[in-house]
Amino acid sequence: MKLSWPKSAPKVALGIIFFIIGFISIDSLIRAVNLFETNLFHRILGGIILGAVGVFLLPVLSSAVSRLVSEFTDHVSKQVVLHVAGQIDKVKLARQQAKRKKEMQKEVYLMPMILDTSAIIDGRIGEIVKTGFLPGTMLIAKFVLIELQHIADSSDSLRRARGRRGLSILEEMKKSRLSSFKCVLLSDEGLKGKDVDGKLVELAKKYKARIVTVDFNLNKVAKVSGISVLNVNELVNSVKTQILPGEELTIHVIQIGKELTQGVGYLEDGTMVVIEGGADLVGQTATVTVSRLLQTAAGKMIFAKKI
Repeated sequence: MKLSWPKSAPKVALGIIFFIIGFISIDSLIRAVNLFETNLFHRILGGIILGAVGVFLLPVLSSAVSRLVSEFTDHVSKQVVLHVAGQIDKVKLARQQAKRKKEMQKEVYLMPMILDTSAIIDGRIGEIVKTGFLPGTMLIAKFVLIELQHIADSSDSLRRARGRRGLSILEEMKKSRLSSFKCVLLSDEGLKGKDVDGKLVELAKKYKARIVTVDFNLNKVAKVSGISVLNVNELVNSVKTQILPGEELTIHVIQIGKELTQGVGYLEDGTMVVIEGGADLVGQTATVTVSRLLQTAAGKMIFAKKI
């Protein structure tokens, strides 16, 4: 008798085999699927987050960082520029001071004299310079020149004429060809004196110079300050012809003196002659005898008597 398998036997066997395989490997398969699903989810989530950061957040952060870096670099650059500029200014200032100090050291003038405005408008200083009796360097301060220009622009005709004559005298002095004389214009930078006299005294001390003036007050201030003064009036009085008591003079009487009995006349050099009892000689030329001499700050006076 021949045995035969039912037609469904292979299917049953195959099912049993797959059942056994599934039963054995199901745990590993589940673990693999869980692991795969978990890692994939995390990766997708991480990609979405980083993508959002890249699309939205990074440009904002980049712009903010760029602005902060730019502001920082600008600030640093400005500080560097300011520091460098400050150092350059310090170097320039130091050089200027050194140059000024060097120039000051070079400004050593031969027998310096500082000219006052009063001596310029007086007019006689020009003639004195021409004689060659004032060797040295005549220093003219800028503020004196400015004051002289103001006088030359004065509304008063006499004052204006004196100012213009003073400017002409200065121009002639600057053109002087005397080898022993030189005229120099000084700057008044850095002077502390408030008035003209104070500045002149300060300049005289600075350059160890003498002051040329006809101003009585400046003459006193300068001498008190220990500065030598060349007073034009004193010079003129000192070179006048010496007259002694007892000498006879021929004088033209032009006016009555302080006392009604006195007559007054003048010598050619401008010296005043007071004639005792000469009131009746006004308008006449008379010969008189010198009785005494009187020296004043304004000059010399001669007292005489009628012969």
